[in-house]
Amino acid sequence: MMETPQEQVLKPGDLEGLVLDKFFVDAFKPKLCDEKDIVVVNFLVKKRDPANDLSSYIAQGQFDLIDVEASSSPDEDGNYTLLVEMNRNHEMFDIMDNLLQHITNLVNIKQWHFKPQDHEEFIVWNKDNFVNTVPQSLEADFGDQEADTDEGLAYSASAGVEASDFNYQLLGKVIEERISKSSQAYIKAFQKQFKVIIKGDFTLVYGDTRKEIRENLISICRCGATEHQPFCDGTHRKKGFIG
Repeated sequence: MMETPQEQVLKPGDLEGLVLDKFFVDAFKPKLCDEKDIVVVNFLVKKRDPANDLSSYIAQGQFDLIDVEASSSPDEDGNYTLLVEMNRNHEMFDIMDNLLQHITNLVNIKQWHFKPQDHEEFIVWNKDNFVNTVPQSLEADFGDQEADTDEGLAYSASAGVEASDFNYQLLGKVIEERISKSSQAYIKAFQKQFKVIIKGDFTLVYGDTRKEIRENLISICRCGATEHQPFCDGTHRKKGFIG
């Protein structure tokens, strides 16, 4: 059987001891979409090259993801952040669990733990914990109301219900959610094209004497909030910056 590109680069155990067994869910904001549509998962990797290798492995794999990105600079603890974005829906756990199984072959982690947004402690990775702590979809909050609203619209046309009886705020949310879903394919294609622009070998020169070389992939900060200028360290996601 022919190996896929990522299998040619990474073998079982190659990243052992380099990826932390704890990850975060919804600690960062999505690049382009609303948080109600996209969930962001972030792993912590101890070194830059392994972070980039794992990012490439995931990006080239057959996973139903929107975006994968490794930070160019470490956080205050010296770890590199690997961000994974996927659609917020009822298939999230299966997609994430499949991804973790593939990563486990590379890192030899026996038990994963995760920290949902607004939780103080990490909890064991399993379906019950994930479903009970991470919002699964927009419909999870008012899906029944959405169905009732659609039925109400059809009923009013024939029964003459007054316009004042409509819940226009709810209708607006339903329309916004549907438009957002229809645009995600465009967003995914845009992100892939944008990544092609910033891949390659780069040399950054400071003044006349000092220079620094970073290979394969770098991201330059555009929000101005990074602690590792001029490189992006993911702070823009916490700030909600889009640009």
